[in-house]
Formats: sequence, structure tokens, C-alpha cells
Amino acid sequence: MDQTVADLVERSAEANSALMRGEITKYYEMIPHTEDFLLMSSFGGKPTRASELTAERIEAMGRFFKNGTFEHELLQAYGSADMVVLAIIERPHVEVGGLPAQD
Repeated sequence: MDQTVADLVERSAEANSALMRGEITKYYEMIPHTEDFLLMSSFGGKPTRASELTAERIEAMGRFFKNGTFEHELLQAYGSADMVVLAIIERPHVEVGGLPAQD
């Protein structure tokens, strides 16, 4: 299980780095979302469910983030036969929504 969790942590970092560069296709290739996927955005608002992630919305997400870098700090990881939980502090530096790059 330890190697499975380590692989997931690495894949998560690579996928989120791609997202911060606006590479949405690579992000989704690395992190497939299941039907019960739920995203609580760091920008607030109503959580997004997998059924709401239309092709148009995914494309818009790819345009929202540009030219970014991404680092993360793993605080704790837990893996069981059915689930892995990662507690991570994310530190992106990215152009967001047309604004200049920011942390």
C-alpha cells in the first residue's frame, strides 16, 4: 500500500502542475474523475459534481490557469483497500483568470 500511496502523491503533483500550466487534457489523463467526484473550489461557492463538468467547462478551466508552477507539501497520507486520503498544502504560482502571476 505504501508504494501505491507514494505513486498517487507523485501523480497528483504532476497532474496539478499540468493544470497550473493550462494543460487540462494532461491533467484529466493523469487524474480521472469518478461519478462521485466532488470539488470544493478554493475560490468558494457551490461544490462542483462530476456531472457538471461538461466539455465546455473543462475547456474553460484549461484557459483559466496559465504559465504556472506548482509545489505541494504532503502533510499526511492514509490508504486503505477502498480509499486514499491525502492532506496536502498546495503552493501554486500561476496566472489566474487573466490576472498576472500570483501565489
